[in-house]
Amino acid sequence: MCFTLVINVSADKFVSVKFARCIDGDTATFILNDEEIRVRFLAIDTPEIYPKNNIKPFGIEASNYTCERIQSAEDIKLEYDPKSDLKDRYGRYLAWIWVDDNLLQKELISLGYAKVAYIYGEYKYLEDLNKLEKDAINNNLGIWREYTVTFVYNNKTKLIKVKPGETIEKFIPRKKGYKFIHWQFNNNKFDFDTKIESDIILNAKFKINDSILTIIYITILITVLILFIKIKSIKRFKNDYNNT
Repeated sequence: MCFTLVINVSADKFVSVKFARCIDGDTATFILNDEEIRVRFLAIDTPEIYPKNNIKPFGIEASNYTCERIQSAEDIKLEYDPKSDLKDRYGRYLAWIWVDDNLLQKELISLGYAKVAYIYGEYKYLEDLNKLEKDAINNNLGIWREYTVTFVYNNKTKLIKVKPGETIEKFIPRKKGYKFIHWQFNNNKFDFDTKIESDIILNAKFKINDSILTIIYITILITVLILFIKIKSIKRFKNDYNNT
């Protein structure tokens, strides 16, 4: 196939291609010598956008970024890494993607839209990618972002960190004399199957235990009965006094 031109040059040489179409954040097709080739971006992995009912967090952002960059590029070059296989197991070519003299893999990693992955050798730009990934993690960018879920109960708070798209485990608080009902978010019952996409605050909703209510009712009833008896006694005393 015409793409073998890439492996006939040294690693510091480039092969110019034309944009054909986008696939996702780390895959695209290009035109090389009038033939369309599918290329998997070497050494990175972006979140999946297929199937459509299971899109991963930041998959759309990564895909849109890649598509915008290669569609608008004036110059696109592929670079083959001599430490890498030419193709992956799906028959896609593996290459570094240069867009207007900028390495697209570096851009995706630095924005937190991709992670370093599928490393099977000492690739040319691997050290740079690892440094950029560390910075993205430290800066809480993209796929490395963490959200805070705050549980509020009994004048206390409990904080947990959650990755985008993850769910959280139910936490059941205790309050003496009360029964826990559910957690509320924006005054509605919170569904723990909800995927977390932002910082949220959950408030515990309690109700008084039925046994405590029963004791309160009995106490009130006894108090009212005692008052009634006292009032009756006072009236009887007054009547007896007036009759003497």
